[in-house]
Amino acid sequence: MSPLLACTRQISDPSALPTIPGKKKKQNENKFGWFWRSVMAVFWGLQMFWNTVVNGLMFLATALFLNDTDTPLRGPPGVEFTPRRFVWRAVSLDDIKFIKNAMSTVS
Repeated sequence: MSPLLACTRQISDPSALPTIPGKKKKQNENKFGWFWRSVMAVFWGLQMFWNTVVNGLMFLATALFLNDTDTPLRGPPGVEFTPRRFVWRAVSLDDIKFIKNAMSTVS
C-alpha cells in the first residue's frame, strides 16, 4: 500500500495524502423518477424470477427425460473406461521463424 500512496501524492504538497474527488449530486427535476425506478425494479425482479423458474425446469427436464445434445467433445458410450494419453510435440524455433517470415509479420 505504501508504494501506491507514494505514487499518488500531490505535487503541490508531497506530505499530504491523496484525495479522491467526490461525485457531484445533480438536482432531480423529475418528480416521477422514483415511480419509474420502482416499476422497472419490479419488472426486472419478475423477469429474473421467471428466468430462474424456466432454467430450473429445463435442468430437471434434461436430468430426467431429455438427452444431452451431441457435441464433438462428447465421445461414444464406454469412452470413460479407455486410458487417457498425452500427445507431446516439440517445435523448433527455426520453424516458428519460418512461419513468421512467410506471413510477413513484425518481429
